[in-house]
Amino acid sequence: MKILLLESNEDVREILGVMLGRMGHEIVAPGSVTDALKAVEFGALEFEVLIVEERYPEISGVELTVAAKWRNENLRCVLVTADSRTETVRHLSKYGNVLLKPFGVEDLRSVLL
Repeated sequence: MKILLLESNEDVREILGVMLGRMGHEIVAPGSVTDALKAVEFGALEFEVLIVEERYPEISGVELTVAAKWRNENLRCVLVTADSRTETVRHLSKYGNVLLKPFGVEDLRSVLL
């Protein structure tokens, strides 16, 4: 699968990229909000899956998800969060699958099936 990975923390972005790459996926992982927005605006049709952190700097993961889905309604979205409160998970699940931090390879694999 071709995956757009939007994670602001460089170390986490790198680790996730390696994990996803080892699963056989093609990853695009912009390093800034500007580049992330460009990838969503101009490249949303290229991707099968969007993985985005809930609290992306300067814009929420939900806002990025909505923008991407507007451009590609078939895009599968995964929102990553450390907030396990029921109301947060319920809200995020309206926009895609929810992946709770901390997570492992099998958790990541299961949201991509």
